[in-house]
Amino acid sequence: MTIEQLKSSGISWRHGAWEYGGRGGQPMWPGGAPGCRDACNKDPGCYHWVFDCKDWGCKLYSNGGYEEDGSKQFGRDYCFLGDID
Repeated sequence: MTIEQLKSSGISWRHGAWEYGGRGGQPMWPGGAPGCRDACNKDPGCYHWVFDCKDWGCKLYSNGGYEEDGSKQFGRDYCFLGDID
């Protein structure tokens, strides 16, 4: 469902996570990953968003920090990472 929502909305993403520069988080049901992207776009200090399918959580991040890959070992293959539009 989430991958299809992202594709049909034309939202660029990849599996992975962002480390450091957190701006907070929120539950994102029923909005899912597209809702998380929208929340980031509405926040002028947000540069990256991560939607975690394990807990339906959305986390927003500033410009600092770095990207983590979509490693299955750490569960990041269940996380959708995107950047501001």
